[in-house]
Amino acid sequence: MNSDEIQQSTTILVDHNENVPLKSKEHKIHDWLLWSFINIFFGFGVGFIPLIFSLICRCKKHDHDLKSAQKMSTVAFTLNIATTIIEIINWIGLISYIFVHIHSESFIDKIREENYNEIINFFSNMKSLCK
Repeated sequence: MNSDEIQQSTTILVDHNENVPLKSKEHKIHDWLLWSFINIFFGFGVGFIPLIFSLICRCKKHDHDLKSAQKMSTVAFTLNIATTIIEIINWIGLISYIFVHIHSESFIDKIREENYNEIINFFSNMKSLCK
């Protein structure tokens, strides 16, 4: 291979505003896709909103539209932060509600009464079957 063939086979895309190759800029743009998936599972589906922007960011990176990709990355990042905060608040609220509800006396009394009635019904049904 001569030097002309080598030059033709190693084409690098360069942004005209800067002399930095696009490939190195693409690696600096995060699409936050994994974080969005995690938010879907732990956030009761609220993570679908940042997931949309993460996928758009990934598509823009693939199309070499770095300005739009950077904007979508920022939006996805911001929405993932907001979603994570909402998830934490929701989980704390849910766990607190369950903890308070289970430890209330009326709940325990209700369980005792229901279990007692179920046991009585079970044995009365067994008694009628034996006749």
